[in-house]
Amino acid sequence: MREELLKLDRYQEQFRYLRKNRIETAAQLSMQYDAIQAEIDALTERRGQLYRQKRRETEAGKSRRRSNKSPHTCGRCAGT
Repeated sequence: MREELLKLDRYQEQFRYLRKNRIETAAQLSMQYDAIQAEIDALTERRGQLYRQKRRETEAGKSRRRSNKSPHTCGRCAGT
């Protein structure tokens, strides 16, 4: 009985989606699917770009910190 209720809920959700998006044919559903997939692909690519950008910034920061750790010499210490 529980499985049938879950199945009914899933069908109702699918029906609401189709009605909300005014999808009446399989062709329209296919076009909607393709549009959503294209959006997912674009967002995935953008996420990759942001990850790469963050990694470059992190590596550049580490590089700057390493170069700032050079031994400090002041005028008083230079002669010793």
